[in-house]
Amino acid sequence: RLPLVLLCLAAASAPALAQDTPPGSCAVPDSIAIRGNDHVDEATIRGEAGLVQGANLNFRDIQRAIRAIFASGEFDDVRITCDAPSAPGGKTILAVTVKERPVLSEVRVEGTDRVSKKSVRDKIEIPEARPLNPALVTRAVERIDSLYESHGYYLARVRPETTMVGQQVRLTFHVDEGRRLAIAGITITGNKKISDADIVGAMKTKPEGFWWFRRGAFDEDNYAGDLGERIPELYGKRGYIDFQVVRDTMIVDRKNGKALVQIEVNEGPQYRVGQFIVEGNHRFPIDEVMRFYP
Repeated sequence: RLPLVLLCLAAASAPALAQDTPPGSCAVPDSIAIRGNDHVDEATIRGEAGLVQGANLNFRDIQRAIRAIFASGEFDDVRITCDAPSAPGGKTILAVTVKERPVLSEVRVEGTDRVSKKSVRDKIEIPEARPLNPALVTRAVERIDSLYESHGYYLARVRPETTMVGQQVRLTFHVDEGRRLAIAGITITGNKKISDADIVGAMKTKPEGFWWFRRGAFDEDNYAGDLGERIPELYGKRGYIDFQVVRDTMIVDRKNGKALVQIEVNEGPQYRVGQFIVEGNHRFPIDEVMRFYP
């Protein structure tokens, strides 16, 4: 198994490697050697490095070469060292030594139940038959976490694991879904005309209660509907047509699997009908038309 943390650390240390390049004779190398490559051809690495034998090289040239080779996403480690001649008249060799990333043979997902495996798999944008990029693994974990949060499973945990299969690597995402987050309470601030109880009563998102059937399970779609539709509709029916949800906050206690929802509102003024006029009626009297608009 290959620890992904070590792969990331190897990539992160790239700029520091350039400082190990010895000065002196290597400033104008007689030749440049490529070492350690297997899948990536030598010409590709030379092109990415952009180093030319016989040319004057400095620290910045070496640093730029290392960054450029790393940017290809093909390698875990890149070192540029100098093989100085042991005898007068010998040739100086500037050696570019690389460590290739293992090629990804397969991506697996295990542990899904409440969220479909296909939905999770769609969040993993890591190409197979290509060198495994740790940055893409980190991004996939974040995307899977966001997917579960959108379904109310804030306690889900995703653990990537790599396993060597021959000369290639298999990547498995182990998912521990946990249970759905429970809403411990809902607090409303900024309201003066409509009570907290009326507002919460209009919401589909409910805090857990004493009875077993009030589990307070959080659902992202229901919550979005509460903020965008149901609470504004409650205020609109009572004449507060300028009503706004200023902000909403969810404080999550992952240890206990509970959350506190805080909603701040701006009620605005209450509008009342001042005058109602019927115009253009010829066949029906005003009183009869008014019966349809009490």
